[in-house]
Amino acid sequence: MPLELNGYTAHVCYDGKELTMYDVKQEDGKTVSCWIPSEKDKAFTVHYGDMLSKAVMTVQTCIDGQLARSAAYVSKREGSCEGQYDRDNRCRPFIFSPLVVTDDETAASPKQKLDAGFGTIQVKMIRVKQFIRSGGTSRLSLDDIGVGPVHETSKKAGVHTVSLGEPMERSSAQPVAYYDAIGREKHPFATFIFRYRPLELLKANGIVPRPPKATKKRPLESQSELESGSATSARKKQREDVDDEKVKAEPASDVEDEEADDLTFLEEQLEMMQRRVEEKRAARRAKVIVKREPSPIRVPPSGNEVIDLT
Repeated sequence: MPLELNGYTAHVCYDGKELTMYDVKQEDGKTVSCWIPSEKDKAFTVHYGDMLSKAVMTVQTCIDGQLARSAAYVSKREGSCEGQYDRDNRCRPFIFSPLVVTDDETAASPKQKLDAGFGTIQVKMIRVKQFIRSGGTSRLSLDDIGVGPVHETSKKAGVHTVSLGEPMERSSAQPVAYYDAIGREKHPFATFIFRYRPLELLKANGIVPRPPKATKKRPLESQSELESGSATSARKKQREDVDDEKVKAEPASDVEDEEADDLTFLEEQLEMMQRRVEEKRAARRAKVIVKREPSPIRVPPSGNEVIDLT
């Protein structure tokens, strides 16, 4: 199920399959968020929609806090953002990549860049009155995507960032059209936030539940074991089901009676275990069959013959 807010939706896909979302939260009346698992070198697409197909709006796709694509959206069911287009109208797809770590402070990305939405994919919907075709080209720089190397002390090791893949030829010869928004509002009326991390990190942080461990079934007990165990359980329950008034009447400091009961219970347990051991031994002896092999030596009835066995 996509993220949904007031009739508008958004989700992220691998190979046309929607990613599972975890810890979905509505942060306020205009923002909803979740966590998704990122996979190294995997290209993804961002999808968004209007369930009523009536909105006229700009849809901004922001990657790691940076504007990656701004698309005109006019009265339709859904749209998508698969990457950035270069000046030859070829699309470079969004790809999850390992974050580069460095010990060079001068080469590391500034802290404010890491704090501005790092590790997120955001879809922002902003209402406009109308669009006018401009006939221009994209005003976005392809170098804006990605945060670059980070310092090793930033505690970001092991996570992913988003980069751009190799350019793909357009399936259609029709060039990308660009529009200017007229009467655009200042703030989004709906924002969808997808926080991404590798699956193992999501599991380690308890965001993705781990599968339950398989439990070994105890083998069925013999009838005698069941009977002896049932008898012991019945005696134990009988001791526990003491009348409340009787318990209240006994002095609270009377520890000797409790110790005596514990000793009696342990003795009964020991007796039961000894009985089970004896039953097991008897059953084992009953299964042992001693076979006597026939002797290959035949002794004649006369006692005068000497038999040489060498």
